[in-house]
Amino acid sequence: MAAFFLPFVLFFVGFAVHLTIWHIRRPRATGQTLIVVMIACILGCASIFLAIRAVAPEIAPLLPATASGWMEAVIAALGFAAAYVISYPAIEVPSPTLVMIDLIAAAEPTGLTKAELYGRLNDEFLVIPRIEDLLREGLANESGGRICLTRKGLQLEQIFAAWRRFLGAGIGG
Repeated sequence: MAAFFLPFVLFFVGFAVHLTIWHIRRPRATGQTLIVVMIACILGCASIFLAIRAVAPEIAPLLPATASGWMEAVIAALGFAAAYVISYPAIEVPSPTLVMIDLIAAAEPTGLTKAELYGRLNDEFLVIPRIEDLLREGLANESGGRICLTRKGLQLEQIFAAWRRFLGAGIGG
């Protein structure tokens, strides 16, 4: 039972720290900061619980009894964190699908025609926020009116290109 609840506790500690930091001052490179915060909190909190277990045996029943139980809990918490980190950009900058859903919902109960929807979807909603994200995260830089990928951006592109090739997917989005 302990190994079941511990991953949630570890993840939610990281999530709480993330919210606290963002409320105090939102970092410039939010994606990278979120990754570091989640990993540090999960590993740090697990280490603290492990130390507390050693000095306070009365809480031992609440924590995993074996090294494999601890590893499972930490890996599960890191998995939750990875899922959150991957979905965070859609929360931070609305995804095209969410923008379309919001536009259609705002037009209820009659909805929108395709022409009205196409007319409202423009670079301001769909392209500019993503370009700003690339620049803010340090994945690209702008010089002389041109945007180029940084070394970090090129590495990320190579990872995604390899993954898409592995899946047999095209270049599309």
